[in-house]
Amino acid sequence: MIKLTILLLYIGAAALIIGALARPAPNASRGILNLGLVTGLLALLLHSGTLLQILAGERGLNLSLGNIVGLLAWELGVFAWIAAAWTRLRGLGALLFVLVGAASMFMAPAAAPAATSSSWQLQSHIVLSLLAYGLLTLAAALALLMRFQEKAIRRGASGPLLRLMPPLEAAEQGLFACIWLGFFLLSLAIFSGLIFVENLLAQHLVHKTVLSVLGWLVFATLLFGRWRFGWRGQTASAWTLGGVATLLLAYFGSRLILELILGRQWG
Repeated sequence: MIKLTILLLYIGAAALIIGALARPAPNASRGILNLGLVTGLLALLLHSGTLLQILAGERGLNLSLGNIVGLLAWELGVFAWIAAAWTRLRGLGALLFVLVGAASMFMAPAAAPAATSSSWQLQSHIVLSLLAYGLLTLAAALALLMRFQEKAIRRGASGPLLRLMPPLEAAEQGLFACIWLGFFLLSLAIFSGLIFVENLLAQHLVHKTVLSVLGWLVFATLLFGRWRFGWRGQTASAWTLGGVATLLLAYFGSRLILELILGRQWG
C-alpha cells in the first residue's frame, strides 16, 4: 500500500508539472507547478522513510537487488525534484518522476536478508559506491539523451517528447553536475574501500578495485579536459559512457565472478 502511494504521488507530481508546462501563461501555471513540486517532495519523503526502514536489516544492510534499485531510484528522485524546480529542466524532471515511481516498486523487505557486515565502515563504503554508480549512470543517461537531441535537431524532428526535453546547454550543465558529485562520491568510496575492506586478495576483489580505479581515472581525465580544454558535446558524452561502462564492469563483473563462478555472496 505504501509503495502504491509513493508511485501515485510521483505520477501525480509528473502530471501536474507537465500540465503546468502546457499552459501558455506562466502566471496561470505557477500554482499548478508549486503543487507538483510539493507532491514530488511528499513522494520523496515517503520514499526515503520506507527505504530506510527496509534497508535496516537485523544482520546488516538489506541490499537485495530490489532494494538497490529502490536506493538508486531515491537518488534519481532527488535529482528529478531539483530538475523540476529548475526552469530549464522541468520537463526532464517530470519524466524522471515517472521512472522513479516505477523503480520504487521494487523495494521489499527480505525474509532472510544477506548479511553485509555490522560495521558502519563497510556499510558506508557500500552505500557510497552505490550512490556514486547511480549518479554516474544518470550522467551516462543524460549523455545519451544529448546525443538523441542533437540528432533530432539535425533532422528537424519535433514532437511532444522533444518539447519536454531541456535545451542542450542545460542538459550539459546537469550532466557535469552529476559527474562532479558522482566523482566525489566515487573518490570517497574507493578511499574507504582501500582502508576498510580487508584481505582484498582473499575476497577476490582485486579486479573490482582495479576497474573502479580505472573508471575513476576516466572521469578525472574528463573533468580535467572540461576544465583545461572545454570538452563538451560528443567528446564529453564519449568519455562519460566509457567511464560508466568501466564501473558497471567492475560492479556486475564482480558479482558474476563471486556469485556464479565462485559461488559466494557479494556484499
